[in-house]
Amino acid sequence: MSELEKRLRDKSISLKERYQLLIQLAKASTGQKRQYCLDKAKQIQHRLKQTPAKVEASKLIHVPLELLSLIFRHLELVDLLRLEQTCRKMRALVTGLNFMFMTPTSVSRMSQEQLIRYVSKVKPKRLELLNCRQLQSLNGIKVGNLTHLSLTNNAKIPPKTFIAFLSDPALRKSLVSLNLSRYLKLDDNALGRILYFFHNLERLDVSFCRITDQAFKPPDKIAPLKHLNAQETEITNQTIHELKRVQKTLISLNVRKCKLNKASLLLLKDFQLKELDLTGLDFMTPSNIAADTCFQVLFDHCHLNSFSLTQCPYLTNDMIICLLGLCPVETLIVDSSARLTSQIVPAISVSKIKQLSLGSCPGFGTADLINIISSVDTLESINLSGSRSVNTHVVDALVKSKVDSINVSQCSQLESRDLLKLASNRGDLKSLVALDNPQLTVRL
Repeated sequence: MSELEKRLRDKSISLKERYQLLIQLAKASTGQKRQYCLDKAKQIQHRLKQTPAKVEASKLIHVPLELLSLIFRHLELVDLLRLEQTCRKMRALVTGLNFMFMTPTSVSRMSQEQLIRYVSKVKPKRLELLNCRQLQSLNGIKVGNLTHLSLTNNAKIPPKTFIAFLSDPALRKSLVSLNLSRYLKLDDNALGRILYFFHNLERLDVSFCRITDQAFKPPDKIAPLKHLNAQETEITNQTIHELKRVQKTLISLNVRKCKLNKASLLLLKDFQLKELDLTGLDFMTPSNIAADTCFQVLFDHCHLNSFSLTQCPYLTNDMIICLLGLCPVETLIVDSSARLTSQIVPAISVSKIKQLSLGSCPGFGTADLINIISSVDTLESINLSGSRSVNTHVVDALVKSKVDSINVSQCSQLESRDLLKLASNRGDLKSLVALDNPQLTVRL
């Protein structure tokens, strides 16, 4: 068998390549074999003239695998099932994906059996089932060595079914990230079993779930968590104490609107925290000097570079100055903090903040905002929404700055010409948000 005949047996080559190979083989052959090659070449030529769109579509298989993988991640599961049936290469590409993103639309367009069969066959490394209200059970789904799992807002899955799904020994070893946000049927017993059996779990999101301190009281040890999001749950200082007792690996903690008090700050000093969200906590009062001391102890022991204190009504200038002086802060969010004034501007000006949010903070004037924008060279993102001090002079400072993400929503002093100036002179902007501004009469 010649080299040309071997290449013709390859079913992955395009029609145009097959046509050229047949012509070459016909020139090198005689008799019936030559006539056979010419007839086949004419048939392919006829197909090429009739189906130019299909020829262009065949170029898709020559796109690099990394690029196809990014494209396929935007397809729903039903579309992936159809794509898989087009050719062998597409089947291999779809089957080889290590990511699966499930939306409510895709679940409504397919049966439970299709979901189980496809997930079990593909065995993705990352599986996200977001707001899939038609999904009532996880029985029969085998995911293999899954590393990331998200079951956000799936209210119909019973906890017993979920625990049975997580009982796979391979899954317990491989899973490193688990998102159960708004999974309202999650109870303390189920979460306690997860924390006990998943020895490599590093990221856990149980925000808006009905869990209490009992979930974090296993017999001896829990998963080595590094990132914990417990926003608007029922946990108290006891949970922080249990985490401190069994392991101290936390580097990111979100306890927004939880039932914590000032003693929790002293407990957090034993963790190497880099990101901390205390939004909505009101245990600091103007007369409570101990709260400032707790903050100073916390800042002195942690290495925080991301801090969120939104809607803390008693947040003071001294706390922010202490924070910026003791920690290498890169992200600072202090929205709706009425007690903050221009006294913290010098501390911000000499910092290396990359993301700053001062939304709805009435204590900063136009000169203060200009000083911050012009003096902080590392600033990449700024949120000034709800500020009455944002005017033409602030826009001029933003035009000269290197800030590439700007939010000036609900700024009553901002006019259309100011926004046009900002958009036309800053072509490098990644994000510009200007919603609900009463003075704006144009759309960009």
